[in-house]
Amino acid sequence: MDYINHWGSPIVIFGFVVLIVLINGIFAWLRESSRQETLREAIRNGVDIDPVALKEAFARTSGDSRGGRAIGGLVLLAVGTAMLFFGYQIGQVEGDDEILMIFTGISAFPFLIGTALLVSSLFGGKSKQE
Repeated sequence: MDYINHWGSPIVIFGFVVLIVLINGIFAWLRESSRQETLREAIRNGVDIDPVALKEAFARTSGDSRGGRAIGGLVLLAVGTAMLFFGYQIGQVEGDDEILMIFTGISAFPFLIGTALLVSSLFGGKSKQE
């Protein structure tokens, strides 16, 4: 029954990631809801809304720009580096070299995604908002 105690840490770590994604989604939904409610109130009050202003109000601003992709890429590279360091530290404490290899494989995901975001921010074309 000792193996049950080892399930808590990974579940908490992945639960924390899910919690961050959910919080981000909730705030994005609240922001969009507030934007739509403001436009509804303006229409109810008879305010003329310019089509250009309407298009700007609903333009994507969620990091779809080159700078947003670069920052996301750098954050993912930092996460990959932290995972490698974490695996190295656990390997040193436990005296097991295979732990570093496991964490190297796991950290490849954020490294590769971060690299792809950085490359797309450097060589990708300008987005419509820029």
